[in-house]
Amino acid sequence: MSVTTLAGYSLQYYSFLTSDTPDICSRQVVLLLVFQMFHKQRHGMGQLIRLTGTVGELTSDGRVPIKRLFSRDLENWEEAEEPFLVTDPSFNPNICPHLFEWNGWGGNLVFRELVQHEDGSLGTKFPPEMIPTSGAPLDLPFESVTGGASGNGKTVRISAPSSFETGMLTGVPQNVRITLNVKANTNSSAFGLRMRGSGKYEAGCELRFEPSRQRVQFDTPHQGRMGAESDSAILDVEGLDRSFTLDIFLKDDVVDVCIDDRRTIVSRCWNPHGDRLFFFAQDGEVTFESVEIRPLAE
Repeated sequence: MSVTTLAGYSLQYYSFLTSDTPDICSRQVVLLLVFQMFHKQRHGMGQLIRLTGTVGELTSDGRVPIKRLFSRDLENWEEAEEPFLVTDPSFNPNICPHLFEWNGWGGNLVFRELVQHEDGSLGTKFPPEMIPTSGAPLDLPFESVTGGASGNGKTVRISAPSSFETGMLTGVPQNVRITLNVKANTNSSAFGLRMRGSGKYEAGCELRFEPSRQRVQFDTPHQGRMGAESDSAILDVEGLDRSFTLDIFLKDDVVDVCIDDRRTIVSRCWNPHGDRLFFFAQDGEVTFESVEIRPLAE
């Protein structure tokens, strides 16, 4: 899989684990990421940047060396003497990719567009020209699961001043685009969505926002309530206490989220048979507006 940039480079991205990995979900296994970039044919030199694949390859102080390899035929590679980059000690890459076969490589391709905020910091969003095609919005029925949830297929209100409250839409397709606006009061503890859910807030993938902590995470449910804190999270997400947009894609077992066109987060969703979209809040008042659910084109 590749993309040709305006500068004339071909960029290929793979994510895979070595064949001798006993448990692809072990936190002792470090993600192996490969970025293969090569000039147009006139340059004749391939450049490959990889994140080392085992804990044993960390530096003596626990940092992750990102190595640079080069090749003139894109088949035989040599390692440069110095790494491309050595990360901060706190950086600990970890993922459990599913494997697909492409000339012996595997992974999923995810595209991002870099954006610069007013303060000069950088964020990411979905590239508009690469958003998958989807159909017309579906008219799905709304059902209150607890007494604090009300609404319809387009607007959902959750009133949970000192409790956990949730409502749901049913009949949501497996491969789908979900867009909406979120408005939470300033003292809301946590709120979000559970995608591909089942039962009364059971199974599926929970996307949780915590405004006071400026934190967004994925998790799984626990006894019909919010999941525990997980490592699948992004931090320093500002503006969760005011109105913001969500753009969500569910394709096979991948869930990809863009928050307000300035931050993104991606994960796996492990409940392939769940067809319920839950809206929830804990200790707060939240309104989910302009909800649109569009099946992805095949």
